[in-house]
Amino acid sequence: MEVKMRVLHGPEIGKEYKESTDEPTNILVGREDITCKANWRLSREDRHVSRAHFLLEVRPPNCLLRDPFSLNGTYLHRPGQAEKKVEEVLLKDGYQIRIGRTMLGFEIITETSKKKEILKTPDRTIPEEIEKVEKKEEEKLMCIRCGNPLEAPPSLIGRSFRDLDFMCSKCRKEVEKIREKEYKKIAAKRYYCEGCRKNVSDNANRDGRAAELSDVALYLCKNCADREREKGRERAEKKGKVLPENIVGYLVLDKLGEGGMGIVYKAWHEKTGRIVALKQMKKIENVDNATLLRFQREMSIMQNLIHSNIVRLYEASHYENKPIFISEFAPNGDLLQFVSDEGKPLLSPYEAVNIIADSLIGLHYFHGIEQEDATKKYVHRDIKPENILLKRNNGTYIPKIADFGLSRCYGAHGGTITKTREFAGTHAYMPPEQIRKFKFCKPSTDIFSMGVTLYYLLTGLYPLEDFPPPWKFKKMTLVDYLKLFKRSPVLMMLTDPMIPTHRRRWDLPRELCKVVDKAIEKESINRYQTAKIFREALLKTIKA
Repeated sequence: MEVKMRVLHGPEIGKEYKESTDEPTNILVGREDITCKANWRLSREDRHVSRAHFLLEVRPPNCLLRDPFSLNGTYLHRPGQAEKKVEEVLLKDGYQIRIGRTMLGFEIITETSKKKEILKTPDRTIPEEIEKVEKKEEEKLMCIRCGNPLEAPPSLIGRSFRDLDFMCSKCRKEVEKIREKEYKKIAAKRYYCEGCRKNVSDNANRDGRAAELSDVALYLCKNCADREREKGRERAEKKGKVLPENIVGYLVLDKLGEGGMGIVYKAWHEKTGRIVALKQMKKIENVDNATLLRFQREMSIMQNLIHSNIVRLYEASHYENKPIFISEFAPNGDLLQFVSDEGKPLLSPYEAVNIIADSLIGLHYFHGIEQEDATKKYVHRDIKPENILLKRNNGTYIPKIADFGLSRCYGAHGGTITKTREFAGTHAYMPPEQIRKFKFCKPSTDIFSMGVTLYYLLTGLYPLEDFPPPWKFKKMTLVDYLKLFKRSPVLMMLTDPMIPTHRRRWDLPRELCKVVDKAIEKESINRYQTAKIFREALLKTIKA
């Protein structure tokens, strides 16, 4: 995919900017200035253009423009139509955007559009170009275990996907045989309803997965599920909402939340009685079946990321042209609950450090630092308190990092990660390189986000002076909350100094403050380079 921007009117008319990429990336557009951090820099002569005016989120084959915070706004211009101010718009080939006195034209070239242009030419003497495009479109899906081509791609219609669906027949048989032996060892285990403790073992294994999920799955009997459904329906009605009845064989019990990628429900598998978190993603625009299959294939790989500090992904599906993900249900909320509505930290420093230290074990596993295979090394890119869920066991919280792989895979296949109203808050956890060099993010990117998460748990504030914390949003409307921002959060993240931890809370151990401050250094080279090293440094501060 290629994105081109050309100055149609204004200073430096005719100047062109372009970016070619097959991976998700961000492009910050702003006015040239001694402090400018933009990727694409417009002439300093147009003073009505901000230094960080808008952000292009390129998620092939889509490109989304965001500008909720620039001083003079961004305007969409189409011939024959009135100019319209926009904060978020999915760009299309040929769109024109005005910022200040500058008019910009956009050209978006995808593999599909290349093929169409080639076929339009009167003299079709370039078959090798067509062949190159068609070969990319028809790229075969490979077995996630051995790497050989699949005999046939799985159908996208009316079904759920598991890792076995993206294995060749030979690997599928081998894996099924291995799993069968493993599950026989725990076949006698009994399963009980979380509500009334009724024995539900007969139903739990109706899909043959009870043993496979025995360490993470929770169950409800039908009576308890119906009661929870009724309570969830009543809560939704009080808010003027309607709770969906059934999604891909799961009874929806309650709405857990709504995020940048979609809506999350607590749901009950009618066949087995298994409680799950069901995430219904936003529709991915301009995507074909081949891309959707590659998306599902990448998600099937995530089903094999099995770790006690990672939320287990059970299966994937489609519903109303939207991707659906079924995962482990963590019943005890997320880390946001540990800062009060008045901004008071509710955990002791010891408790906060221990929860983050355990989270870092899962993060280190996900980064695959010890893995030789580069395809098994991942970066999350969306670590924040809402994405660290909790499961209580014998009085101790077990943190579980959620959305592993979802943010990367969803973005890589055309989806956009954040919505306008989340744009500000999410950027509080992003290091500068994630804004300017999204596709080059390394494990140190996640170290920064985990450091900001700990900073927030310890202080109830973000490390940027003018960045209002999320607890303030609970007391006001979105419009009023956004008015608290004195400048663009992108510009703040790129240029403002981080407030040292001890200046937010003088009573914290100084060694702990130093460790947190190192984790949130703006220059990635100055941070801890692995989750393991960050964890070891944290644990030393509470042993001292």
